[in-house]
Formats: sequence, structure tokens, C-alpha cells
Amino acid sequence: WDKTVQIYQKLIKLNPQNIKVYLLLGEILIIQENWQEAINVYLAIITVNPNHFQANIELASCYRQLKQWNEAVQVYQKLLELNSQNSRVHLLLGQVFAEQENWQNTIANCQEALNLNHPNLFGVYKLMGDALREINQIQQAIAAYEKAIAIRPNSIIEKSLQKLKQ
Repeated sequence: WDKTVQIYQKLIKLNPQNIKVYLLLGEILIIQENWQEAINVYLAIITVNPNHFQANIELASCYRQLKQWNEAVQVYQKLLELNSQNSRVHLLLGQVFAEQENWQNTIANCQEALNLNHPNLFGVYKLMGDALREINQIQQAIAAYEKAIAIRPNSIIEKSLQKLKQ
């Protein structure tokens, strides 16, 4: 990977406007778990194109890996300002809020992802159920888990659901 990183860095020096090379370099740095360098690469892309969706998504992901929650939230909120109808970003933002134990915002973003027909309904319902359980909204948590199980029977959350029902 080191040789590939060096090649991409040389290509960037030759053509600093080539966003594709930056993206490829960022992917390698993520594989290497070199989060700070990946952040620098994605920030370089965003300097050229502030609204580049993939660069912003990857930047927020790197911030999450470093547990820099506020920075991740800011990036996701920026993306939602650009397109409030993006269910993926709502789910990702909900996940960051869950990592911060900010259950109300987790639930709000899960609900928005559901309203926008997020393709991973299982993940949305599971996250929502987890957040509802944390704030002792047991009946709503059960309902969310049941919806998740209806999508993916025999999932690991069935045991959690049984414990909640007891």
C-alpha cells in the first residue's frame, strides 16, 4: 500500500485538481486506518469542491473513527442542508447521536430516515428500538424491534426483544 500511496501523492502534485486520485488515496488511508491522513485528504477535496458528497461522507466517517463526534455531526448537518431528503445521511447522523447517547436526536433522525424510505429499514428500526429502549419507551422499542424482525427474521435482536417483553 505504501508504494500506491506514494504514486497517488505524486499524481496529486502533478494535478492537484484531480479529485478521483484524492478519493483513491483516501480509500487506501482508510484501509490502513490512517484516519488523520485520510481526514487531510478529504479536507483537500472539500477545499476544491465543498459539496462533494462522497468526500464529506468519508470525512465524517473518519471523524467517527477518531470519536470526534461534534465534527462528524457538523459534516452530516452540512450534507442535510444541501439535501434534507437524504435518508442515508439521516441514519448516519442518528448513529453518531447514538454513539453520544443523545437518544432524542437518534430517534428523530431514525424517524426521518423512515419517512424518506431508507433502503436499510432493518438497521433503522433496530437503531430506533435501541434508542427507545434507552429512554424506557419499552412498548415503542418493542414495536420497532418487531418491525426489524419482520424484515430480517432470526436476527440477533430477537433475544433482546424477548427480554424486553418479560
